Amino acid sequence: MLYRATSGTFGGVLFAFAFLLVGQPSPFSIVVERGSPENGLITGKLSVNGHRIGTTYENQALKIPAGTYAGVLRYVSGRNFVSGPLGTIGTQGDFLLEVSGVSGRTDILFHGGNKPAQSQGCIMLGPVVPPPGSSIPSLADEHPLRKLRLLFYGKDIPDSTPNKAITVQIAESEEVSRNTHDPVSATVDSSKLVTATGILAAAGEVFTITARMPFNTHSSRPGSVQRILSVVPATKL
Repeated sequence: MLYRATSGTFGGVLFAFAFLLVGQPSPFSIVVERGSPENGLITGKLSVNGHRIGTTYENQALKIPAGTYAGVLRYVSGRNFVSGPLGTIGTQGDFLLEVSGVSGRTDILFHGGNKPAQSQGCIMLGPVVPPPGSSIPSLADEHPLRKLRLLFYGKDIPDSTPNKAITVQIAESEEVSRNTHDPVSATVDSSKLVTATGILAAAGEVFTITARMPFNTHSSRPGSVQRILSVVPATKL
């Protein structure tokens, strides 16, 4: 594919480099590290991009298989599972994560709760209760559901939905311990590097730009550019 730049050669190189980055969503990698079950409840650790943000709870009898799944953002629920600005939670909002692609299962959500009876396979992130003096449930600042939303949007009252690739890794404790320390190891295998070549036209010449990047095994696409390997003049236009 040929991209034309109206500025000089250096500007054209920057232009082509930007094209290599366009369309690559940033990773939003959620990891649930399961612990040992007790009385039908599995307690685990919740991390986002390598940073722990809270505790998870699952119904041992109805848990989904360990594995890596796509995450889907939802805005409506038949129950009070959708969070919004300022800790609000209800049937509508701007943030409810669903674990997609679970064989034979649907509506696997991240929602409030901490007892086996409160989950049909969903991943619970702790009780949701009304604040003192109120009868309306809301999420405290430190609640994992509120933290999860804030990490996704970047601010409490977002202007738009960010371009992020959501993945959810459900792992038993020993599986997580074998992973690399790469915070996005659930989606990117940094040992599998691929070469991407972009072509640009600038100052009457054609240049070939070759970049090195990790391969995203989940989406079968290259990840973000790791480094530029070469900028080589090819031929006159």
